[in-house]
Order: sequence, then C-alpha cells, then structure tokens
Amino acid sequence: MRKMVIIDDEYIVVEGLKAMIAREKLDYEVVGFAYDGITALEVIRETRPDIVITDIRIPGLDGLSLIEETKEFLTDTAFIVISGY
Repeated sequence: MRKMVIIDDEYIVVEGLKAMIAREKLDYEVVGFAYDGITALEVIRETRPDIVITDIRIPGLDGLSLIEETKEFLTDTAFIVISGY
C-alpha cells in the first residue's frame, strides 16, 4: 500500500479528501495531514509518503515552497497541487 499525506488549511477539504480516498478503496493509505506548511514539512519527514496532495496557499510555508523543500530529501515523492484560489 502506498502512503499519502494531505495538506490544506481548511479542515473540511482535508476530511473530504480522506473520505474520498477511503471510499474509493484505492491502494493508498493517508498516513498524515497538516493545516500549514511548517507542520506539513514535519509530517512529510516523519511519514516519507509516496504522494503529497497540497494546496498552494497555506500558512507558514506555501505549497510550492513545500514541494521544493521536500524534493531535497524525497526525490521520488509525487505531488498533486490543488487550489481554491
């Protein structure tokens, strides 16, 4: 099973994505989530996910900067960028 982390500053978006993934019975497990970029970086370092779903505009460290930082230590992680902006 592949590992996934979800990052968005809105609780309802995080919970909605978690529910959709569980409902579809995909080969992915949500191993972590965060509501800001600083916490997200910590969660990513701890869980080492295969996929990260992130919003572009999140507090602390924006989604694109988060991707840049993560790529320095997890080169094979894939990213899905979402935005409601």
